[in-house]
Amino acid sequence: MFEFLKFKKKTSKGSLHKTKFLLKMPKERAPNASPSKKTGYLIGISVIILPILCGYLYYFLSHSAAFNVSEVLVEGLENESFVSVDEIKRLAEEKSLGLNIFKVHLNALEKEILQNTWIRQVVLKKSFPKTLRVQIFLREPVLFVQQGEHKFSLMDEHGALFGGALKVFKWDLPIVSDISGGSLWLENSEFTKFFLVWLGRWKSAGGGEIAAIELNKDGGKILIKYELLDKKHVFPVVYFSEKPPEFFGRSSSCVQLQQVVKYLTKESIVSRQILVTGDKKIVVKTDRGS
Repeated sequence: MFEFLKFKKKTSKGSLHKTKFLLKMPKERAPNASPSKKTGYLIGISVIILPILCGYLYYFLSHSAAFNVSEVLVEGLENESFVSVDEIKRLAEEKSLGLNIFKVHLNALEKEILQNTWIRQVVLKKSFPKTLRVQIFLREPVLFVQQGEHKFSLMDEHGALFGGALKVFKWDLPIVSDISGGSLWLENSEFTKFFLVWLGRWKSAGGGEIAAIELNKDGGKILIKYELLDKKHVFPVVYFSEKPPEFFGRSSSCVQLQQVVKYLTKESIVSRQILVTGDKKIVVKTDRGS
């Protein structure tokens, strides 16, 4: 409540007094507990109770038959013959079918599926309440690699070998053989990387097709196919005397060969051999001479 304070003041003329009144404001009482302390209590209780509730909820869900896997869906292999949908589905069902979806170990299943070298990536998704989805991404081959007399593998754009002993040639891809004993052709080696870059430049330029490449320590051969004006195809052999890492390591070798092949195509000239000499000059041998 409010209080009035009364006091007297003596004047300069004598004993006359003046009375003044002042209003005194009441003091606020401190609350029993501050808001910050209450918030702290609530947070502390939540930190203790929430994990317990979550634990009970997980225990209930992970032991409920309503979440047992009853269906496995495989995606990404509709028209593929080199990876069996039935095989991938069988692997996934062995690891998940009838098991509670919360207890399915995706990492172990992923590793087992990736043992098939055709598969580049696998994405596993749990679709609640009881479905497991398996999405497969395959490697895209860019060339054949001959590793023996009758052994061929495929190589993707990243330099990974896959496919094993392949007998059926489904793709029109270059065949690359290394007769140097395999010293050049190492999976994911530095040579493989810029060799694939060189092939990529050739393909994007559009000057003829590369049918085959033979490598050795001191040089190699490239079999090229290009088309004449009468729609006939010519298969000249390019001989280069540079070491393969040097030849495929410089982009100018690709550009110069492309220019030569484009000129031969435009003028409808039949060439039998194309020589890339040690001084990086190009000599074209035709039916009419060099």
